[in-house]
Amino acid sequence: MRLNNHRTLKLFECLLLTLIITSVAYSDTVLEMHALFGGTNIYAPTVILDGATYKMWYGGWQVPATQDKIYYRTSPNNSNWSAPTTVLVPSQIGPGVLHVNDPSVTKHLNETNGQWQYTMFYTVCMLPCEQQDNQIWSSTSSNGINWAHHQPLLNDAVGSAEPSAIIEPGGVGFWKVYYVDRLDATKVKMIRVDGNRNKVSEPQVVYQHSGGAISGVEVRQIGGSWHLFFNAFFIDKVDIYKTESASNELWPSAFSILIENSGPTFCGTLTPGVLPASDVQYDLYYGLTPRSADGSCNLTHQQSIQRWRFAL
Repeated sequence: MRLNNHRTLKLFECLLLTLIITSVAYSDTVLEMHALFGGTNIYAPTVILDGATYKMWYGGWQVPATQDKIYYRTSPNNSNWSAPTTVLVPSQIGPGVLHVNDPSVTKHLNETNGQWQYTMFYTVCMLPCEQQDNQIWSSTSSNGINWAHHQPLLNDAVGSAEPSAIIEPGGVGFWKVYYVDRLDATKVKMIRVDGNRNKVSEPQVVYQHSGGAISGVEVRQIGGSWHLFFNAFFIDKVDIYKTESASNELWPSAFSILIENSGPTFCGTLTPGVLPASDVQYDLYYGLTPRSADGSCNLTHQQSIQRWRFAL
């Protein structure tokens, strides 16, 4: 079933009233909550404000499918989004690729050619797509829609996945890319990446989680601090946690709960993406998972992309 019509969005807005009760924010203050659009299994949104236009890339299945793809939408106001455009599919990467997902997009002026460059870091899962078959790749684009120059960044058979990239030129490298290895899923790691999108440092552990498996990391500077957002996994739910630091190379082990899914209606808020709105506010985007009738949490059914505005 395709969930992207006006009536469906109104339904999602009503369901959010229940979500207020079943998902409790313990860290920061919720100012706004919006259901943006629906799909079959969509999550991992990354958003940039490009001039006056909000641009979003996200992954999954917009309609029923067997392979994850990456999609693109735009908005003039961060609420009303265009129809999706498919911008990256497994066959573009090469043979043996089952999924592409979890985009993290940056934009900068390429000083070599004088052109604006979008760079996407993302997860590639190679057949047979077990945990260790996840890899991190990158591609470039001049418009955010047509992607080329696909190349691997981390393919060490430890399941590196779900990157979050920031631009930090100067010193060693141009980007810092944060991620979690699926076979070592209690640590957030960071590597430095040069302007040619090659790894120029060994992985560095920047956060150690004491509460079990995590994934879906997102690193953003808001005000004068660096905030690390991530998913925490439990038997029957997936929550969003965060921790804060003055440095983007080490976070304390202490964390706070941002969204906890504790009720009967929803069980997952998947793969957070964050866009700072000011020095004291930010927008949190994620894929929303309804709880199944039997009480289980089916993580192949993120039915919509949501946006919550938080104040620190």
